[in-house]
Amino acid sequence: MSSFETSWGPVLRYVREGRLAVRVERLAEDEGRERPAVARLREPLEIWRGLPREGDLPHRRELRPERFPGFLPKLCIIELFLKERDFRWALHGGEHEYWLGRSLKGLRASDIGDAATWRLRDAAFEIYESRRPGLIAIDYYRGEATYLRATILCLPFRVDTPATGVLLCPAEFEPLHSLDPDELISRAD
Repeated sequence: MSSFETSWGPVLRYVREGRLAVRVERLAEDEGRERPAVARLREPLEIWRGLPREGDLPHRRELRPERFPGFLPKLCIIELFLKERDFRWALHGGEHEYWLGRSLKGLRASDIGDAATWRLRDAAFEIYESRRPGLIAIDYYRGEATYLRATILCLPFRVDTPATGVLLCPAEFEPLHSLDPDELISRAD
């Protein structure tokens, strides 16, 4: 077991077991700029900005994960089904799998169907429909303490069929509390 897993093991276990509440929120364009995770996401944003455009967006054929070498384990590709208001994880990077303890590749939001997934879906659609990059924060928390924050940059791509859309989503994961959530709650009592 790594020293990371030794110190963050309880949080990792709680996230994987679904024992922490999940909060999903769309971040305003200027929100969180000073946060290190947002700063690290500038690199994939600049790569996306440099891609050839067809109209207002790069085309799906320009979406090649190898263009984002430092982010490969942190990438997700989300395929949006516009008429159904649903999405599918077409790629679910290894770091996502590590924190969640499973892969979501191939699953649709409607397969999961919990409130946090619906909020993620709504934020993803809002970003895609804006035709601009956007940030989503996903917090795993219990009580007043946030244990893990995933900051996700959603980069929209044009596709040839009007019924679908694609988002490339590099993410940064920030563990914030290493204490066992039960231990932290009992200390507050």
